[in-house]
Amino acid sequence: QHRYLFDEVNPALFLVIAVYVCFVTFAVIRIITALFLKATLSASDAEHRREMDRTRIQRLEYSERLCSSLKEDLNQARIDRKGFTLLLTFKHFTDWLDDAALTMTDVTRLFKALDTGNGSVALEEFLGVISQISDSAHDRDAILHHESASLVNTIRQMSHGS
Repeated sequence: QHRYLFDEVNPALFLVIAVYVCFVTFAVIRIITALFLKATLSASDAEHRREMDRTRIQRLEYSERLCSSLKEDLNQARIDRKGFTLLLTFKHFTDWLDDAALTMTDVTRLFKALDTGNGSVALEEFLGVISQISDSAHDRDAILHHESASLVNTIRQMSHGS
């Protein structure tokens, strides 16, 4: 019964049909592959977001424990240059800085910007800014903001003192 088709149809048409079937098969396989790849990448992104959230929560818990232990010891959570240098020796803290993509220069600038003039910084505020930077990676606008605010306060004090 199919012999009729073979005898009556031009052989060149068979070539066109074969190319068409190959093209459609290739296209369908590529679409299926793309769907699997999309699902895999979505799962990977979701896992990455969950891991980043877990890390952020761990860092915040660490900063809260650090602040509370200093409050118990000093009745206030403030650190001076010596405390800042000591803080930079803690592995959890340096890991946090790495996660936030902050260099030692950035952290020193932030410390200077938050310094109220007595050589110390409120630890809770210091860690809060680092946390803010960690939440939006590579966002150093917070450091610039605090440097600007510190400069404005200094100018105000100078103008009121004159």
